[in-house]
Amino acid sequence: MWLSTPFRVLKFNCDAFFYVIYYKSDAEILIRDSKGVVVNRWVKSFFFSSSLMAEGRTLCSAVSYAGSRRCQNVIFESDCL
Repeated sequence: MWLSTPFRVLKFNCDAFFYVIYYKSDAEILIRDSKGVVVNRWVKSFFFSSSLMAEGRTLCSAVSYAGSRRCQNVIFESDCL
């Protein structure tokens, strides 16, 4: 369930899907504003040996993305770590 954020705060919802057979994972980051409107979304593939590594890399990617866009008021959310 998505909960709203304070005014002018972005929420980065991070999730990763791990495919054991292929050691492949897909990372998804969904960015919403305080009204719940999707501001941006991206999906990227990685090769890792565990779901924990995939989730960690997804969260690191979200932090990197926020930093590169100079986002100041953000919340990072993951269902794994």
